[in-house]
Formats: sequence, structure tokens, C-alpha cells
Amino acid sequence: MQQHGGYRPGAGRPKGTKLSHTLKTEKVRNYMIKQIEKEIRPILKAQVESAKGLYYEKKAADGTITVYKKEPDTKTGEYLINQVAGKPKETMEVYEDVTLKIDV
Repeated sequence: MQQHGGYRPGAGRPKGTKLSHTLKTEKVRNYMIKQIEKEIRPILKAQVESAKGLYYEKKAADGTITVYKKEPDTKTGEYLINQVAGKPKETMEVYEDVTLKIDV
């Protein structure tokens, strides 16, 4: 009787080889990184402005001015802070015995 599962020495893809879709993904990622690096200052400025909130004016043909306000984007602010200070720990340490009662 022949076994089909478990560890088999020498089985699988050789180490150091990559699939074609992995290579395509890496090429796309490298392209995106290069494009973002070229525009990093305006991107970062736009993110900071979005986190603070935006005001802008629109002039109509008749000369009237409309002022628009975009509320501060808290998700953008949180993202920027996490990039600078690091993402906060999401684990909870318990120093005493705790009994949890769960009603189902």
C-alpha cells in the first residue's frame, strides 16, 4: 500500500524558484514604488492636509465664490501616526485571575 501524504524528501518546487505570477507581482510592486518615490512630497502633503481637513474655493462664471470644507479624515491621521510612531500593540496583558461569564 502506497502512502500519498506527509513529508516526502525532495518533493515540491526547488528552493529559490518563483512562480511567474510572483515575478509579475514583484515587477508591478517595483514600478509602483518608483512612481511613488517620484511624487512622495505632494502625496505626503496631500495626506497631511486631508488629515487636518480641507478648505477650497470655487469661483463661478458670474463671480460668486463657493467655499467647500472637507472634514478631517481620522483614518488618514491614524495611518500617518502609525507610520511615524508604529502601530499600537493590540494585545492585552492580564496580571490577575479573571473569570469571564458569557451568556449565549
